[in-house]
Amino acid sequence: MESDILTDDENETKRERDDFDDFKNEQPKEATNASEVATAALPALKGMLSEYTILPVKATEEEKRAGLANPSLLPLVGGLIGLVIIILVKVVEVLEESLGIMMGPFFAILVLALPFILFRFKFFGSMVRFGHALFPESSENTGVPVAGIGLSIFAIGGSMILYVVLAGFIGTFFLGLIAAIAEICVLNALASANAWANGKVINVVSLVVTLICTVVASLVWMVIHGNIVTEIMIAAVVISILSTLCGIVVAAISKKKLGEVTTDAIGASAELSRLWIIGFAIVSVMLL
Repeated sequence: MESDILTDDENETKRERDDFDDFKNEQPKEATNASEVATAALPALKGMLSEYTILPVKATEEEKRAGLANPSLLPLVGGLIGLVIIILVKVVEVLEESLGIMMGPFFAILVLALPFILFRFKFFGSMVRFGHALFPESSENTGVPVAGIGLSIFAIGGSMILYVVLAGFIGTFFLGLIAAIAEICVLNALASANAWANGKVINVVSLVVTLICTVVASLVWMVIHGNIVTEIMIAAVVISILSTLCGIVVAAISKKKLGEVTTDAIGASAELSRLWIIGFAIVSVMLL
């Protein structure tokens, strides 16, 4: 029969193990159903805003842990950014009318720079490192991550060109809506890539949150402009679903090329997907 008597060292080890188990049990678990999501949404949102952005949001340690435990709720942050963009649209339209000048190109640059600044350029760095990891030979002679920088220029420059062209052709009216939906969907792409890396085919929670956020953003935008168009909400739903595929594609490329889905690949999925999402949105607007 095994003795129940423990030495002092064994007692200390057991206490440490028990303390660790208690710590693990205290960690918030990821919300997986409607009631859990509803409960976790606000504390997780505060935690994510505090941890990931430059916004002066004060969050408790519990809220920060909730944010880290619920990456599927990241589209909520995109929803706030989208709301800011929609408000900026109205301000820009008023300035255009009062000053008599077209501010669309300026607005295009502003809405693209906004998420970079808010997220402290985190995803930009991930994109450079991801590109370098895919093509490390590009830096053999110079030591400069040429492929990573090139990938970043392609994604960011492409998005900028599309936004500026849109501003010139359709003005800030549709540009604001596209930018708002895009910022929600790029974070869904990131959450989808993260879920795929952890063995989930589709991040259902993130997709549902994204669908709600994009539809609400579309409704707010249409109410502000006094025109309800059902086709716009349908387009928002389609783009939300496509953004999930964008995240999965980037994760799959990382898995195939690098043998794993790296954290840089997950971060890069946000910026890479933005270019695709804007392209999808343009096609949707043209079909309306």
